[in-house]
Amino acid sequence: MKFVALLIYMGITDLPSVDDYWAMETRVPKVGNLMSSKRFRLLKRMVHFNDNSQIPGTIDRFYKIRPLFSFLNTTFRTETQTPKQSVDEVMIAYKGKRAGNLSQYIKNKPDKWGFKLFARASEDGFIHDMVLYQGKTTLEAHGVPLTPNKEAMGSTSKIVSVLASTMSCSTTTAIFADNFFTSLEIIRYLKDMHCRYTGTARDNRIGKPPVKAIKEMEKKAVPRGTCDYVTSDDGILALRWKDNRVVTLLSTDMGVDPMSSVSRYCSDTKRRRM
Repeated sequence: MKFVALLIYMGITDLPSVDDYWAMETRVPKVGNLMSSKRFRLLKRMVHFNDNSQIPGTIDRFYKIRPLFSFLNTTFRTETQTPKQSVDEVMIAYKGKRAGNLSQYIKNKPDKWGFKLFARASEDGFIHDMVLYQGKTTLEAHGVPLTPNKEAMGSTSKIVSVLASTMSCSTTTAIFADNFFTSLEIIRYLKDMHCRYTGTARDNRIGKPPVKAIKEMEKKAVPRGTCDYVTSDDGILALRWKDNRVVTLLSTDMGVDPMSSVSRYCSDTKRRRM
């Protein structure tokens, strides 16, 4: 596993060229002391993480690296997890031409092209579980069995439920996510696990709570900072708030109090205002 450790160190300390990790001026001790440049290049050319003879018939498109990926996931899950965690898409940068449709594009990510994975991380940024995206067989290849309840869920809810199933303690954890993952379906599922959730939400995934419609709040007559909210009988808060755009939130963790005002810069008056 020295080779794997070396790759991790190289990922943490990003240099323009492989030679730079051993060069006198830019040498990285954790890399250079682990093995020589010549040995690294030999291992890089020869290394295999799985038995190629078993590839025919497998549904796993990442079969060649699955043992390494599973090893990392198992290790990451044992690390101490914080009470607040997030679920999001993560891109592993790649601009090569050999990945086919395994290479994805997400325009709002720092690395827009590459391999996409779904990850659950602590608030310090440490990732504890990952799912490699590979189309329809994504969850089948991940290794966490799907219960009948999970099988009946939508695709993004399945992702969150699988990542949440490996948490060290769901009853003391709050998950935060964006509107790609948030829905009443996953919130109610996690609530049954006694796991709290907060996330921005798309209008077609929140049911029909009695809050002001987005079109109504977008009107110029409605001042920025206006909010409307309601709490359902099962304890789910639905809140709609107008900033530069109208934002919708669902939560089983947060309340609306205390409310406060903040000073914001107004482009019309060229001044800060409440």
